[in-house]
Amino acid sequence: MSAEELAWRLSSPVRRRFTSTSRELLPRWADEEWLRSVRALVEPRRDKLAADAERIASGELDLWGRSVACDPGRLPWHADPIHHEPFDARTWHRSGHDWKPIWELHRQQHLIALAAGGRKAWAEAALGQLIDWIDRNPPGSSPGWSSGYEVAHRLVGWAFAIPLLADHVPGAALEAVSRSYADQAAFVAHRPSRYSSANNHRLAELGGLLAAARLGAVELEWDALWSELEAETVRQTFADGGSREQAAGYFLYVLEILFVAAFLARSGGRPLGRVAERLEAMLSWLAAVADVEGEPPFVGDDAEDRLLRLEYFGPRRAAALAGRVRMLLDAEAPASAPTSIVTESGYAVLRSELAESPVRVVFDIGGLGFGSLAAHGHADALSVLVDVSGQAVLRDSGTGTYAPGARREWYRSTAAHNTVTVDARSQARSLGPHLWGRRYQTTLEAASLGAGVDYVRASHDGYRRQAGTNHVRSLTFVKPGLLLVLDRVRSSRNAAADLVWNVEGDQPLTVAALPGAVQRDEQGPYSPRYTWEEQRPRLLWSSTGREIIFATAVALFGGPPPIDISHDGSSTFVELGDLRVTERWMGERAEVNSY
Repeated sequence: MSAEELAWRLSSPVRRRFTSTSRELLPRWADEEWLRSVRALVEPRRDKLAADAERIASGELDLWGRSVACDPGRLPWHADPIHHEPFDARTWHRSGHDWKPIWELHRQQHLIALAAGGRKAWAEAALGQLIDWIDRNPPGSSPGWSSGYEVAHRLVGWAFAIPLLADHVPGAALEAVSRSYADQAAFVAHRPSRYSSANNHRLAELGGLLAAARLGAVELEWDALWSELEAETVRQTFADGGSREQAAGYFLYVLEILFVAAFLARSGGRPLGRVAERLEAMLSWLAAVADVEGEPPFVGDDAEDRLLRLEYFGPRRAAALAGRVRMLLDAEAPASAPTSIVTESGYAVLRSELAESPVRVVFDIGGLGFGSLAAHGHADALSVLVDVSGQAVLRDSGTGTYAPGARREWYRSTAAHNTVTVDARSQARSLGPHLWGRRYQTTLEAASLGAGVDYVRASHDGYRRQAGTNHVRSLTFVKPGLLLVLDRVRSSRNAAADLVWNVEGDQPLTVAALPGAVQRDEQGPYSPRYTWEEQRPRLLWSSTGREIIFATAVALFGGPPPIDISHDGSSTFVELGDLRVTERWMGERAEVNSY
């Protein structure tokens, strides 16, 4: 943390104490243009929202696919909704408790379904929960007021829900809701995420403040907020539309934040400027890297954060979100199927079609993450994922939890990913659950994409400074279904290298190594969704030496072929059935010859 940031953080409490609370600015819930826009958004989803509202009104909430039973008249604002542990800020900080479930409850994203469902009883239930929350969570109290970032989610949710409730809200109750909304808007305005924490948190805060500004509940001017949003959007994304967070879940989160901001702007007849340009780039990026279901590669952190949860029950779907963005921008879906590509944002996506089943190979050749924290990135340089028709063959391990501790560290570590570890270390050094210290850089060394063969080679320096070791990996994809992954690990001393493959279903791969490797078949942690964990197959090959070569053949049809390798110090030669692949490590591509 810089001296400038430290001074800013130390002065924040004093600065907030002497800042006006803007209590006199109450939201205009009856704004006709805004109400018309909200109704146009929810009306096509009325039946689904009504079905969700019925479940919510009966006392069912959802957290990452977990059904949470509660009293709909008195939600457990001060307890972990999953584990039912009473909230205590002091003990939770010391015990490494996961705050995210209780924060999700306080975001109140289920209120939109109750408000839009269409029944008076559901609207009254939503109003009762609003008043109950206001009464039991005074301004500044924890956990409901823990940060401007968390409060910003309520600014958006209330902005969409309360106009739909207004006809059912008595004057005194509406006054209380309006006062609370003004307090929350002021709270967010005076607690911006700056410096190292200015990642997607700041974008969400700006989304909340734009909602408040659209309703006239904050003193900040729309144009100033929008200018900052444009600047942050450009800063946090690549020109090709990919996210600098290096985490697919947060790419989708930012896409939704920008959709909400653009929706707010359009409802008031305001221009979208650079936000529209970046949204279009993000849609193009998603189409270029997505699987057959429209989902981006499952890399980095993903807690399924949402700013506007229109589909309350069920997982977040990238295709549904992209569809809303395209409709807002009046943009057409891609006319042709995606092809192999190497993106500026750090992914090589190699494609083919096998018996009418789309094949996707993802090679992570990007950096660790965004900013000085790289908070949501994983130490997964040169990791490889493979799926066929959206079904994983080589998979990522997921996210697990954000709670400090061994589980969080495991899911972020190199050992949890389909790459190579050296001396059982990670490529980067973790300093906390959302903080990386020593970083690495990746280098794209060569790429050649063709009709029959795709080739990509990259390296990283994550082990160079800590162990004097260099790792280079090349992928030769012989279409439609044979992938050869070659790893070259060179060190100034004897190094212990482990090749890791997290597999799904049958194991269509064979591995050869120089020097010879010891194979271990294990069960490792896998998190299909946040807070969920199970055990899945994890295959490792271990070798020791100054120069180690691993050759992995992944055959997606016909069974894995026998594999034989040799190495002359500068080139590696691989025999794969009737194919011979020569990797010269300094050339533009590998040579592929058939007998």
